[in-house]
Amino acid sequence: MSEGQVHAPAAAQPLRVVVISLSRHRRGGVATVLNTLAEAGFFSNGVCYHSSCGDGVKLAKLLSALRQWLSFSWRIGRSRPDLVHIHFSSDMSFWRKVPYMLLLHQRRIPLLLHVHPSHFWDYVHNRRGWVKRFIVALLRRSDGIIFANRAMIDRFRPLLPEQRLYYVHNPIDTRLFPFSRNGRKEQALFLGAILKGKGVYDIVRAAPLVLAQRPHCRFVFCGDHEIDKLRQTVQEHGLQDHFEIHSWVDYAAKKRLLAESALLLLPSYSEGFPMVVLEAMASGLPVITTQVGGMADALKDGAEVLFIEPANPALLAEKTIHLLEHVDLQQRLAERALAYVQRHSVERVKQRITAIYQEIAAGAAAGSRRSGKSV
Repeated sequence: MSEGQVHAPAAAQPLRVVVISLSRHRRGGVATVLNTLAEAGFFSNGVCYHSSCGDGVKLAKLLSALRQWLSFSWRIGRSRPDLVHIHFSSDMSFWRKVPYMLLLHQRRIPLLLHVHPSHFWDYVHNRRGWVKRFIVALLRRSDGIIFANRAMIDRFRPLLPEQRLYYVHNPIDTRLFPFSRNGRKEQALFLGAILKGKGVYDIVRAAPLVLAQRPHCRFVFCGDHEIDKLRQTVQEHGLQDHFEIHSWVDYAAKKRLLAESALLLLPSYSEGFPMVVLEAMASGLPVITTQVGGMADALKDGAEVLFIEPANPALLAEKTIHLLEHVDLQQRLAERALAYVQRHSVERVKQRITAIYQEIAAGAAAGSRRSGKSV
């Protein structure tokens, strides 16, 4: 079946659904997805949100996670939901949700999992012995699994032959990131976790090649994790006059940076479908990124984005110079990218998730919890 072919009977009344993830006030892609849905009114008409863990040091987070699990257990004992939808963003995020999965299985409450990272397949595939058997058993006990890209469905299908596997594109609210091509600076922007896996040090290695031909170009980084290490690396390369490195920025600052930069650089080694790419595409900001994860399935090189291979600073520099030198290419990429994000608006994603909820709830009510289909 194709993406639009989820058929579900009309519900007599709104389903009672609990969505579980880390706090929506945290930073990162999953929080951005949930906040985008929240701004569009998703958490209403029976759908509510439950935070699985708060912020703080490890002990505080552990105690918070325990309190949240106990609160959830008491909550579903008083008012049984029709469905629980659990998001996770990494292998550790998966393990933090295991107590919820076991509780829901024991209570026989329908469970929908939502896998955001593409590297989760590598994590599962590389496990051995009882650990892998336990993970696969938990996945098989679910009533459905949502993936952010179709390639993940193809990879997991042999392990999960009877599961309902769904593809749901990440949502973007184009009203929050208005399209504009005016007032652009010669500035390359990076937004996200400052880590080797995001390709940030490849940008540093590419920068001298770019500056040799575009000496006025600036590189702006905003994120968290290895900020001090990145600053040190930039200084070691003598590039501090061309780099700005900041911590996470708020929505207003992000919107301004997306509106004034010439291009977005995201040379990641692994991704699901980054929200920052969708935000850049909606804003009219051309993107240079790697052909990995959901982007490899959904986007075309030279149409909506420019693709490079991971860990190739020379090619990154070449594409950056080429894009900076050709304003007509910037305009063409921006226009096609806008058309793409308009096809994946938050309203369409809301409708699709709601249809999945109805299908799973109807299947559970009929005693048919699995179908082995991909949609």
